[in-house]
Amino acid sequence: RGYPDWTVATGSGRLEYETFAVRRARVGVNGQWRQMSFEFTVDPMDDFDDTLIKDAYVEIRFTGALRVRGGQFKLPGSREYGTSARSLDFLERSAFAQSIAPGRDIGGMAFGQFRRRFAYEAGLFAGDANGRNSRSGMTAAGRLVWNGPRGVELAGSFSEGRTSAVDTEAANGLEGRSQSGYRFFERLYVDGRRTRVGGDAVWTPGRWRVTAEAMRVRDERAGQGLDLGDLPGAVGSGWSAAVTRE
Repeated sequence: RGYPDWTVATGSGRLEYETFAVRRARVGVNGQWRQMSFEFTVDPMDDFDDTLIKDAYVEIRFTGALRVRGGQFKLPGSREYGTSARSLDFLERSAFAQSIAPGRDIGGMAFGQFRRRFAYEAGLFAGDANGRNSRSGMTAAGRLVWNGPRGVELAGSFSEGRTSAVDTEAANGLEGRSQSGYRFFERLYVDGRRTRVGGDAVWTPGRWRVTAEAMRVRDERAGQGLDLGDLPGAVGSGWSAAVTRE
């Protein structure tokens, strides 16, 4: 991918990537034995998450309604971020899915499907994005999906963790960054609860596919004002929509 004719100089702190860069160099192995499956993937070219290992987990299937996964993998949350890069409709993810959606982290999760209409994911993780400066502490996350009639699917997600600011270290808040590396919102120091709420919908009438998603995240800024007073929370929100035809 390349970004020619940019007015912002590469390396200036606002535009991070070169005008030409390899986006991804991912290699991995996965397998299954009876009720157990596993996956291990690395990507040395992905500098958004400062970790070589992407997915490294083991999964056990008890029934269709209950599967358990442990290791490092994506938290329940954004539909777009949860979709594998090789299965996206577009070349890149939307900026909001990359900037404010939860990423990968170490933890455990139960998930499954019941009554053919509902699917769920619920887990507890060490953080919300291993390898990022904005990583929170212990985070609980969940997602519920309803498969309705006539190709309609609705879903909602929620996560909550805690952040802790250290004034001698870099700011630990979320940043707004596009896929080119251009930062349109700088990190702030945040301290307290980090709460995310999201929703998405899919409609597939015949060969058409209509998708829409929105998410809102709020970081508390406790004890960061004058006389250790609380500041207003840092809030980020975004949405995306797409219409595709197969």
